Amino acid sequence: MAFIWLCLAIACPAAQAQIVSVQREEPRPFGYFVGDLIALEVFVAVDSGYLIDPASLPKAGPVAYWLDLRSVSVDDLGGSPRQWRLRLVYQNFYVALDVRRMTIPGFDLIFKSGGNSAKASVAPWPFSVSPLREILPTADNPIDFLRADIAPAPVSLGPSRRALLVFSGLSALMLGLVAFDRSWPPFRRAQARPFALAARRLRRMRPDGSIDQFGAALRTLHQSIDVTAGRRLLAEDLESFLAEHPDYLVEAESFARFFGASHRIFFASDEAAAERLLPPPELVSFSQRLAKLERAAA
Repeated sequence: MAFIWLCLAIACPAAQAQIVSVQREEPRPFGYFVGDLIALEVFVAVDSGYLIDPASLPKAGPVAYWLDLRSVSVDDLGGSPRQWRLRLVYQNFYVALDVRRMTIPGFDLIFKSGGNSAKASVAPWPFSVSPLREILPTADNPIDFLRADIAPAPVSLGPSRRALLVFSGLSALMLGLVAFDRSWPPFRRAQARPFALAARRLRRMRPDGSIDQFGAALRTLHQSIDVTAGRRLLAEDLESFLAEHPDYLVEAESFARFFGASHRIFFASDEAAAERLLPPPELVSFSQRLAKLERAAA
């Protein structure tokens, strides 16, 4: 028995020597209220080759009815001896009626190397909590001990409104430029309605029966028909044009008279026959009817 006790006495100091040091960085030990967070850092130096046993780490969760462990993290800092840093964040839920001294419980950390193990003990940490207000205030009105809510400071929205207007205007301008470039509505209306454009030009022209005026009016309406057809349209193409654009079938007879008048004035130089076939006022009326059909088909 004496020999056994002697062996144990020799082995205990060797096991303790595996833990070089246990240090704790503590925050202030006073001035805490209900709900406050308390952060502790523990530094443990151990002999090289020893690793911390994860099972010995404190588990996040309730520690006592008034104390929760919110988070636990471990960092291996290396070095020789090997440094380990343990970060713990507690939250106090003790509702103090007066200044009260509380204690965060200590715990043990186990380090292992092969079949050997060493224990590092972290001591309890005391701190004091304070009440939010006095139990028996000396003032007549206890509400005087509570601070009023901070009134919200007025925030000027003028710069934000001006910036919004400026950027909105720039956005609208850029959108307008894109719409003009892409011929989006309303910029495509004039291009997509050539008969309306021809009717406006013929109203301004007011053909009076002269060869120059009447010929120019025929050319104007020819251009609008070509744009609508998407190609140069001759009298022989009239039937296919009306089949592709059935909205203008009601004006088939007027189209035929128009192409007949065009043939007489440009190819036969018979202006009198052209005007008899399609008088200038009838040409203007024909262009207006085409503009109405075009608007209804859009």
